[in-house]
Amino acid sequence: MNTPPFKLIVCMLTALLLSGSGSAGVEESRADWNKNIITAFGVSSIRIDYSGTPVSIHGNDSISITEARRGAYETAKEIAMEKMISILKNIRVDQDNTIGSMLEHDSFTRRRLYAALERIQFEELPAGFVSSACRAKLSMGDITASLPFVFPADDFPERIDVPIETAYSGLIIDLRGLETKPMLFPVVYNRNGLEIISRNNINGAETVKYGMVTYAIDEKDAKLNKRVGAHPLYVTAIDENRGCPVLSEKDVRRIFSSRKTMKALKECRIVFIIDKE
Repeated sequence: MNTPPFKLIVCMLTALLLSGSGSAGVEESRADWNKNIITAFGVSSIRIDYSGTPVSIHGNDSISITEARRGAYETAKEIAMEKMISILKNIRVDQDNTIGSMLEHDSFTRRRLYAALERIQFEELPAGFVSSACRAKLSMGDITASLPFVFPADDFPERIDVPIETAYSGLIIDLRGLETKPMLFPVVYNRNGLEIISRNNINGAETVKYGMVTYAIDEKDAKLNKRVGAHPLYVTAIDENRGCPVLSEKDVRRIFSSRKTMKALKECRIVFIIDKE
């Protein structure tokens, strides 16, 4: 399938950044934080004149039904693209930034994200005889790879106050009931406000491939996630810090009781359970 011309992508993105958030019908399109993918849909109808003859979208010239359907699909594709960008600009990057704010203030990030948009996958969908529909998909990994961040893979803090070493295959943090929203690069804090897990600790390649964190809406969904393995550590956040979890000192000690657990964390084997929207 042909993608919209690069100049069209730039024009639509610029226009949407200057407009209000969201667009008509965007509720049917969404960011799936469990699968780390953004999906957007567009639907358009064939133009038909008073005599029932298909006409061009650019005028009133009579055209074949095949041409009319092709034109409707191109319009549906543009609508899906607009919805994709509307969702994208509201994606939270971290506690301080959204994709939209970074696009407005960082020309380097803007250029890289424009290039990422060219990797959107478009698919034509059935929508009846006189309509055409398009589904657009973009991996959050493509977004992550376009952001101007480095991943130094810093070591986690060493703990000498852990009496028993216990290895876990991953980490599940339950944040339900707290004011939290998904973001690409969350931070995990201890009760003193110190960062214990952040993007500075994780492997960049794993982040692009899987996302730093996978989000779930219940315990069953979280434990079935293959990323956290067969023996994950399950903890409940005691508070939130600007939308990110705060853990008790006891749970922090459990997390850092084993090098195997810390290796799993570096590989982004982390799931956050959040309230269903």
